[in-house]
Amino acid sequence: MWRRGFRASSYTLYDLDSARPGDYIPDSARLDAFFINGNIARRVLNDKLLFGSLLRHHLPIPKTLALIERGRLSAPGQRADVATLLEKQGGVILKPSGGSRGVGVYRLASEDGLTLNGRVTTLGEVQQLVERLDNYLVSEEVRQAAYARAICAETTNTVRVVTLLDPDTAEPFVACAIHRFGTPGTAPVDGFSRGGLSCGCEPDTGTIGPGVRSLKFTGGKLRWYSHHPDTGAPIEGVRIPRWEALRDGLLNAVRAFPFLVYVGWDVVVTDDGFVVIEGNNNTDIDLQMHRGLLNQPRVRRFYAYHKVI
Repeated sequence: MWRRGFRASSYTLYDLDSARPGDYIPDSARLDAFFINGNIARRVLNDKLLFGSLLRHHLPIPKTLALIERGRLSAPGQRADVATLLEKQGGVILKPSGGSRGVGVYRLASEDGLTLNGRVTTLGEVQQLVERLDNYLVSEEVRQAAYARAICAETTNTVRVVTLLDPDTAEPFVACAIHRFGTPGTAPVDGFSRGGLSCGCEPDTGTIGPGVRSLKFTGGKLRWYSHHPDTGAPIEGVRIPRWEALRDGLLNAVRAFPFLVYVGWDVVVTDDGFVVIEGNNNTDIDLQMHRGLLNQPRVRRFYAYHKVI
């Protein structure tokens, strides 16, 4: 498997003892996949501020309330301080403009006293945090749909939808989708590498399958979860509401900006629709645990065209 380009973790997570290695994009090809998009697309996808500015007329995107640069918070047209923002919003999210994987994300809330990532804090402590931050966005908090709150309310649970632009027809299509669910230990995000669950989704119906956790949290063994390990809520068989509208909305955005050849969209489903948190220019390892991407002819053709395989 090492000679074929797979890491030991992928060998276990993809169950390559019984699966066909040829159905999976090897880890050694991830760098090549990074360059499928051109410079403009990579710039847009790697900068959350630019991403929101460009796409908010085509997709629902959280409003940016303020910016933090070199420890100084500024908000256009209003008093720029955390207390004022919290008074108006009740809760806000602080996140790096160019970050990924949920690293460095903070949730501030004031519903039941001031909390930082669920922990009681003080305004002075929050101000000290802000003074240490640079190149950060302060955005409105998105309230996720009831089904996601029932599975894990402490984290924002996102859907990752990968869209590809067909090289032969120039039409976008969904290559795969997964739903991530966090745990109390990963709050406020749902990161797989931090112990969250990755669950496969049926691209046609939005039906969620069983979840997998990083091998660091399962003693190195592949383990499937039909229910959330902490809350006990059922996961397998749950259907994402209004899935077709979510899927079609992303595809229409690619039609509007066809330079977005290859995107991993992170989406929060809400009770009345969906909100796009960000777009990604990479392929995470947990996407293929549920199904090898290369066993779909259209997807294989895409990666072959771009000389990834």
